[in-house]
Amino acid sequence: MRCICARRPRPRGGLRYGRDLLALLELGFRTEGLEPVAELAQQARERLARRGLSATVHTDDIVTATLPERLDVFILSWYCYSYIPQRRRRIAMLGKLGDRLAPEGRILISYILADPPPRRALWRLATLAARVSRSDWRPEYGDVFVARHEIGRIHFEHRFTPQEIEAEAHAAGLRVAFHAQTSDGSLALVT
Repeated sequence: MRCICARRPRPRGGLRYGRDLLALLELGFRTEGLEPVAELAQQARERLARRGLSATVHTDDIVTATLPERLDVFILSWYCYSYIPQRRRRIAMLGKLGDRLAPEGRILISYILADPPPRRALWRLATLAARVSRSDWRPEYGDVFVARHEIGRIHFEHRFTPQEIEAEAHAAGLRVAFHAQTSDGSLALVT
C-alpha cells in the first residue's frame, strides 16, 4: 500500500515532525510525506534516519502540491484540514486528492468540531472588518482566530459542523465511508 501523509503548520510547539511517517513505515507501509516548511521537512527526515528508516519528504503544501501518481491512502495529519482557509480551496484540494486516489483508496481527515457552533455575531463582525479594510479575504462562518501569546501570533482554524464537512466532501465528488464525532471529528472519504 502506498500512502502520503500531509500536514500544515500548526501553532503548537514541540511537535514530533515525521511521527505519522514513522508509524506507517514501522508497520511496513511504503509512504511519503508532504510538509510545507522546509526546516520541518528536514527534521522529519532526520527523525526517520535516527530510527534507520527513510521516506521521501516533499516540501510543498497539500493545497498546491503536484501529486505524481495514484496512491492508496492520503492522510491529512491531525486537524490539517481545519487549517486550510476558504471552502473553495478545501474542496479543490479534496477533488485533487480524489483524482489521485487508487481504486478502493481512502482519504483520512481529522477536523476541529464546531461544538457548539460558532456565534454568528462574531462572524458578522469579522465580515464587516474585512469589508471596511478592503481586504481580499472574506471570513466564512466557522473561521476562528485565536491570539496565541506563547508564540506571538494569531492562529487561524476552521471549525466544522458534521454536515458542513460532509457537504465539502460531496462537493469534491467524494463519498463519506466513515464519520465519527467525539471531542473532534474524523472521516474516511472514498471516490
